Amino acid sequence: MSKAGGGGGGSALGRAAMASAAAGLAVQRQRALQQRVDADVISMVENFTNMIKASKINDPVRNSQEAYQIEVHSAKLVGAAESLLKLVAQLKQTVVFADMSALNASVERHKEEFKEEADVANEVVACVGEKATTLLHDLEDMYFTSKLK
Repeated sequence: MSKAGGGGGGSALGRAAMASAAAGLAVQRQRALQQRVDADVISMVENFTNMIKASKINDPVRNSQEAYQIEVHSAKLVGAAESLLKLVAQLKQTVVFADMSALNASVERHKEEFKEEADVANEVVACVGEKATTLLHDLEDMYFTSKLK
């Protein structure tokens, strides 16, 4: 029994280390995602500002050049918006899969608990069986050695 207790403590330390590593990885991932969001938002603001600047009506010759600039900035604006949409989709997937991994961890934990309970129950049943066998042999001995038979 002491081996099981010692192994449980070691696995608890291992789980704590894994949880700590997972938390560190989650923080790094969160920072990277936040940087992506910041970069995309800054890009959208800059491109929108450039579109507004380029939309000032000047002479007719420059209007075609400015129209091209507006097209370029609007394409960049759309690209940044698409990047943000992809990021949102990735975050949704992360939430779904994180919930699944938490659910799987919970299932594994319950499975281990039930296995331990089943092992204890099996030991109790085996002990009861041994006692019943011993008592049955004692009763048989008493019956066969009895003078009342």
